[in-house]
Amino acid sequence: MISSLVTFARRKPKLIVSIWVAAALVCIPFAIGLQSHLEAGGFTNPRGQATQAQKLGEQAFGEAPNNLLVILKSKSPVEKWIAPVGDILSKLPHAFEVQNYSEHPTWLAENGRTTLLEVGLGMGDTAAQNLVPLANAKINAKLANKHVQAIVTGAPALNYALSVASQQDAERAELLAFPILLLVLLVVFRSLMATAIPLVLAVFSIDLASMVGFFIDKLTPLTILYSNAISMIGLAVGIDYSLFIIKRFRDELSTDPSVEKAIKRSMETAGRSVFFSGLTVIAALAALLIPRVTVFTTIGLGGMIVTAIAILASMTLLPAVLQILGSRINSGRVPWKLKFASNRQSDGGYRYPAIVSLTVLAGLLATVIPLFGLHLQVPVASANILPAGNSARQGLDMVEQDSMARDLFPVQVILVSSTQDGGVLLRAVGRVSQLAKADKEVASVTSVSGIVSSMKLPGKKEGTTSETNVNQSFSKSEAEFPKSLWSTLGGKLAAQVIITTKDGPDSVAVHNLVRQLRDELPPLVGTEVSVLVGGQTAQGIDFDNLVTSALPVVIGFVLALSAILLLVAFRSILLALLALAFNGLVSASSLGLLTLIEKHLNQQINSVTPLLVLAVMFGLSMDYMVIMATRMRELFQQGSTHREAVVTGTRKTAGMVNGAALIMVGVFAAFGTAQVSVVQQLGIGLALAVALDAVVIRRVLMPNVFLLIGECIWGRQHKKISAAEKNSGRLSTLDWQTDIQISQLSGK
Repeated sequence: MISSLVTFARRKPKLIVSIWVAAALVCIPFAIGLQSHLEAGGFTNPRGQATQAQKLGEQAFGEAPNNLLVILKSKSPVEKWIAPVGDILSKLPHAFEVQNYSEHPTWLAENGRTTLLEVGLGMGDTAAQNLVPLANAKINAKLANKHVQAIVTGAPALNYALSVASQQDAERAELLAFPILLLVLLVVFRSLMATAIPLVLAVFSIDLASMVGFFIDKLTPLTILYSNAISMIGLAVGIDYSLFIIKRFRDELSTDPSVEKAIKRSMETAGRSVFFSGLTVIAALAALLIPRVTVFTTIGLGGMIVTAIAILASMTLLPAVLQILGSRINSGRVPWKLKFASNRQSDGGYRYPAIVSLTVLAGLLATVIPLFGLHLQVPVASANILPAGNSARQGLDMVEQDSMARDLFPVQVILVSSTQDGGVLLRAVGRVSQLAKADKEVASVTSVSGIVSSMKLPGKKEGTTSETNVNQSFSKSEAEFPKSLWSTLGGKLAAQVIITTKDGPDSVAVHNLVRQLRDELPPLVGTEVSVLVGGQTAQGIDFDNLVTSALPVVIGFVLALSAILLLVAFRSILLALLALAFNGLVSASSLGLLTLIEKHLNQQINSVTPLLVLAVMFGLSMDYMVIMATRMRELFQQGSTHREAVVTGTRKTAGMVNGAALIMVGVFAAFGTAQVSVVQQLGIGLALAVALDAVVIRRVLMPNVFLLIGECIWGRQHKKISAAEKNSGRLSTLDWQTDIQISQLSGK
């Protein structure tokens, strides 16, 4: 299939180029419109208890799917501005009732100069976030020159700010990365033409991936991190893959001026390598689909799609361009020359493999130590994911720090009776309220049990009432129950207990409270009543639990697929196991260093970061192992001693590996400057991982470990070839399915 694509591209190069250019132009409108269709968030467990409680709350108690908050601040009393702003909010599309300090007295500060308004929005997350600019514009127009500051915040405003910041991050990272990529490619190729091609192919890949994402979003929701994923991974793999093939093509042209032969030989060697490496990346990223969580699915699909497009471009567009250019690939030569690695014959770094291996291994293991104290927790009801200067974040920070808005992020307990016996449900509500009030973290409890003040709960030593008395109390009070606390759902009765806490939803104390309620409430309320604990904190706990439970499965999936692909590539169990060990070590080490950096910055590692770094890094780092190890194997088969093969193979591939690694480090480091903390952590983590992998693992640890193990590492079937076979070129033309010659991409 690959050879057929390449052959067609060589024979119809202008047609292939025209198709790709036309496709890229068609994709532009979809790429531009993609961002407005993507949703923010995705850090929830769709099958978690809190999500079920949220859906039940919307159905039973008429709760709004989204709530928009407006903070009004003035140097004079703000009461006169509550009604005008409330009128604007009430006229928003699908607006629920607007609430202010009349329903929540604590929402008006004691000095009367700060107040809070809330409006429910009966729409999904994406529609609600797209409504934020309209609300902002109307409120600001109304309050213009009135010496009143209005801050729009809440989940929709945060999601809108996150969407804008994410798009800005992708654009900024690309602008920062391109000069680095341009410089590295100029150093590698010393040709303007050869430098431009990888950059153009990477842009094409990202453009097409944006259009694919536009249509996939119609089938399954994608978050705004899709744009970051395709830019980050698309630039890294797209440019690296082009670099491998173009370098091989130029090497072939230097020995034989035939363009057709150079393309054929380049695609049989470097092209096969790119195809294999791309499949490895796709396989590793597929592991992110296992948890079935939007944030992981988004990044996994984004990475898989842009990698697949980059592979297709390398198999079709690139050979077509090379066919058209021919020797003109070297046009635009630059006068200066700089190498990423020395070609000196010295092998001083490999004289004492045992000492060097143990020293490097000890250093890497030391960087893993911070992981043992790592506490993973996704931010909930928090704006910390946004830059400090963002107004929506500042507004939410004000809300969380001011006790007047403590009831905005309560712990919700929803109870559903399996019968229509209101007395049974009422007693369960009373038990939940009693348990919650006894906790020192709880500030207040709101439930229907407070209305039935004369009812004595069973189980107390005094004042215990009979079943008849309970039912009588219930029948007298039911009419007074607010619909927000008591409702009928599908022929069953449902009740809600609202627990307001003293600390914020991100605090350890509230997390412990939610876990305690989930453990103690089911046996307390009895078998006739089902209980769900929800709220923002519960959402975060459900997500963290899902990540923790999915981590072993994802790791196992990545290891299994990687092992299979490595066995196909190397046909050596020992090499495959070593590759897995090296990849695991560099992933853990980079996460350890990232933990130290974030701790120094007083930031917490997001619970999604380790899984993302692991999956992405396992796929990307496979290139270096394949390139270097197979080059060493080739030298060994051609007659070199094991030591000569390892040392010479390392030296000959060092320049390409360092150049390719520098490209990836530049891309990931650019995303490390992101405003969105998740993208920032992923960029820094991957930059650290690639740097450690290329410089420490592949240049130092791997060759020294190979020297320690000896030539048995190449497997029984990798015997040295005879001089006749070597001269006949048999090794160069072996079928790639029986003996993949990936090492050839490193040059002559």
